[in-house]
Amino acid sequence: MNTPAAPPLRRHPAQLVALAAVFVGPLVLAFVLYYGGHYAAAGRLNGGELIEPPRPLPRVAAALADGGSTGPDFLRHGWSLVVLDRPGCARPCQDALAVTLSVQRALASEAPRVQRVLLLDAACCERAWRAAGAGLVTAVANGADGRRLLDAFSGAGAALEPGRIWLVDPLGNLLMSYPAATGPKVVLRDLERLLRLSRIG
Repeated sequence: MNTPAAPPLRRHPAQLVALAAVFVGPLVLAFVLYYGGHYAAAGRLNGGELIEPPRPLPRVAAALADGGSTGPDFLRHGWSLVVLDRPGCARPCQDALAVTLSVQRALASEAPRVQRVLLLDAACCERAWRAAGAGLVTAVANGADGRRLLDAFSGAGAALEPGRIWLVDPLGNLLMSYPAATGPKVVLRDLERLLRLSRIG
């Protein structure tokens, strides 16, 4: 004698919605917070000024101040802390370079993942950049290619004030900038978090 099959279990639509919320909700929330930048915009995750959306830099080779030239991907060698040396940036640029040097030293074993870059405007005099610490990449933005590179910074939505520090990711995107006189602890905190979470660079 065959036993009649049990009737299919019916779920109320509200139960299905609640079940989906339990499993999918945290994922959606994380996505919104991470990519939407709501916490970051409120200053809870980062100390710098976010560039939204991240701005890709052109692949441009630059002349090195001490001879030779960079490759076109010199801003894609790990994470980069960039200072633009433009007219009127003598003391603010020196202070900004000192901040980047302090940050790199404080990173200890992670320091090789971060390079320090001084990008000289071709119209600007070459200052005493040799005193800015070992390992500094000092590149001159010459010609049309150099202008394209500088224009990418000026179009990033942040003020081109003397002494601003720019953060570039290993894919060559401008991610964040720090106003002049930002302390090294602020930059270090952001970089430590990015290096911990990043699987690139």
